[in-house]
Amino acid sequence: MLLGLGAASFLFAAAHHYNGEAKLADASVGNYTTSISSYYSSSSTSYSGTQLLGQLHDLITSTHKTYTTYDDNGKNLYQQNTDQWYDASGNKVSGYLRDFYSGVKWPNAWAATAGNTSGGYNREHVWCQSLSIPSGSSSQLWGTTGGGSDMHHLRPTEVRINSTRNNNLYGTVSNRDSYKAYSKLGTNTTYALGGYCNGGVFEPIDSVKGDVARIVFYVYTHYNSYSVSAVFGSYASTNGSASSSYFATSKLSILKLVSASSESAAFTMLMNWNNSDPVDSMEAKRNEQVAKYQGNRNPFIDYPALANCCWGSSKWNWATRSTTTSGGSTTTDSVSLNKSSLSLTVGNTATLTATASGTVTWSTSNSSVATVSGGTVTAKAAGSATITAKCGTATATCAVTVTSSGGSSGGTTTGTNYAVAFKTASSDSSSALTTSNFLSNAVSSNALISSISAVSKAYAGKSGVKLGTSSAIGSFTAVPVTAAKSNVTAIKITSAKYGSDTGTLTLSVNGSSVKTGITVGSTYTYTFSSATTVNNFGIATSAKRAYVSNITFVIGSSSTGGSTGGSTGGSTSSYHFANGTAYKMYFTKSSKNYYFTGAMTSYYGKTTTTKSSGVSVYFEASGDGQNLYYSKNGTKTYLYIYVSGSYPYFGTTTSAPSNKWVYNSSYGCMTMTVSGSVYTFAGYNTYFDAYAISSASYKVNFVA
Repeated sequence: MLLGLGAASFLFAAAHHYNGEAKLADASVGNYTTSISSYYSSSSTSYSGTQLLGQLHDLITSTHKTYTTYDDNGKNLYQQNTDQWYDASGNKVSGYLRDFYSGVKWPNAWAATAGNTSGGYNREHVWCQSLSIPSGSSSQLWGTTGGGSDMHHLRPTEVRINSTRNNNLYGTVSNRDSYKAYSKLGTNTTYALGGYCNGGVFEPIDSVKGDVARIVFYVYTHYNSYSVSAVFGSYASTNGSASSSYFATSKLSILKLVSASSESAAFTMLMNWNNSDPVDSMEAKRNEQVAKYQGNRNPFIDYPALANCCWGSSKWNWATRSTTTSGGSTTTDSVSLNKSSLSLTVGNTATLTATASGTVTWSTSNSSVATVSGGTVTAKAAGSATITAKCGTATATCAVTVTSSGGSSGGTTTGTNYAVAFKTASSDSSSALTTSNFLSNAVSSNALISSISAVSKAYAGKSGVKLGTSSAIGSFTAVPVTAAKSNVTAIKITSAKYGSDTGTLTLSVNGSSVKTGITVGSTYTYTFSSATTVNNFGIATSAKRAYVSNITFVIGSSSTGGSTGGSTGGSTSSYHFANGTAYKMYFTKSSKNYYFTGAMTSYYGKTTTTKSSGVSVYFEASGDGQNLYYSKNGTKTYLYIYVSGSYPYFGTTTSAPSNKWVYNSSYGCMTMTVSGSVYTFAGYNTYFDAYAISSASYKVNFVA
């Protein structure tokens, strides 16, 4: 067997295709079950080029059970489900979807406002209908059915951006910042950047390029033998042989869609887009939802490396889900978790972070004890369960032990994070919080604080609870819940600056100050010298204002991996950021946050203004400092600074750099010393760059 759900489904006979009239009449979505592990075969033969394309074509056409219509995707709200907006915790946000080209949160407003420029959205054909005309023909290969209504193909796009994109070819726009294309929402004419357009060429923003490429690969593979005369009945099959002749006389010319000098150059550009913009969680979730509706998956989302095997020089092996390059190196499915064991009390949650080479699916061995959704584990009842993260053929597990509150350990949950998150408001409140209304007015989620014992000059703020005024210190003192009092090994505080204020924070435990001078604007971790009982804790500002957005107690084991302090009450770890915790890397300029996307332009790091589109980065302990890395195609990619001539540059490498990142308290940022000089990441225009340390630099911050 090569591809498909079983040997019988491999040789595709006429009975596996669907009559056009029947499917047009029955266009309602299905409720199919697919999974990345069972959808693909286990053949140990390696494939590449048109042979692999033929296999993929046979698979995605034979499993495409339901063909919707173009109207279904709007009026029947299918797109509002496939393109649902998710918050940072992976929860669906009702009433909003993800605008394709800008990647921003967008109102569900198709029926009401599509066709105007007030914030409605259109159903965008990523491969334009007018560009689907074969050579020597005047007829489009699709309109509003078949390939023109395939949910893997159609994406919701704000009306004005859709009009700007029009049928311009995809490509690279020179001097692109002079030709920015924005979406419009109401009277805001520059609501979100959606791309660049000039001279008949449209270039998507960097964080969307991979999405475009993977859709184009799918459409090209699925509909290359599309029949104009029989909409649903004539998808040619390679009859299980993966015959290269299927693609020898392609009806779809990539040069009708991509501005390039040759087909090879066009596919090279798309492969570069695919590699530079990895699959994110929303794209993966969308693939799952469309597969449920249609029955087929987009293989280039499940396995982005397939593109380099179809149009590059690599070969693909289905048994190992691996690619072999001309140089002989091999990459395979991989997945790892930041924790191998977890203890929870009933009703509490903890989040597991997976580092993987592709789409991750989660499961639990005992849903009555613990459930999992997007990595968030919820304790249901006392007992044991195993949480499994799966990526292709690779798996990683975490053993979960759930105890009832008030158990033999006095309710303490070893290794669990008990956290409180503070609300973000549209503006800072001028009404001071009191001990009686602090929790109800300032807290958005709370598994940490039982009660507030004292509060002064605290306000509900834009970036969390705002402490202090221009002339007075702000503070609050809290009592933790019983389960978070004993065996506390670390306290993590996430804060944000108030304007240009440069104040610091003080942490108190059991009525005594344990750390002063905490820099505002990142996550700071205080590690106790030994497990401590915390009956109360307090946060206070110095002479300036500051926001506090999150506080976390770590019970039983510290996530920082750093050294602990002496017997006088503890000290900071030698590691400033928690090892193994997912952070978004960003800098702020002109009141906007620019998040790192994982992509590079020469020695510049690219950015997005949408936090959810930023790439998660991680710290790991290394000697007296830390390495900083993110996952790219399942491989750790380290961020570092190097010097050429007299200039520092921002670079990436798959090997741990010899120079380490350390926190520089004088400048309030992470720095790296190269040849005796100290440098930092900073912002240049809208890019990440490297600077000699300076108070004037747009220094990079990290937020969990």
